[in-house]
Amino acid sequence: MKFMANDNGPKVVDFPGPFYGDLPPDYILEHAQNAKLVDVVVIGRKPNGKYFLGTSTADAYKINWMIDKIKADLMSGCYPGLTGPEPDDATE
Repeated sequence: MKFMANDNGPKVVDFPGPFYGDLPPDYILEHAQNAKLVDVVVIGRKPNGKYFLGTSTADAYKINWMIDKIKADLMSGCYPGLTGPEPDDATE
């Protein structure tokens, strides 16, 4: 999907290829709610430049492993819009 802006406000348009651009945080969070996730780590940057970290687990080792796994996949090009296969194929 591609996020576009027009005179009537934002519009989501189906796009068959990878997406190369930013999406609003609310759009990503909405799709995460429907993804049936088991564990969640949310990392974000606030308007004042400070970072936010929220997790569904209190296990620091699990949080660190999840961040390192995603970081390794990201650096390997395993995400659509950046390059590589779909995340479900890359993070098993």
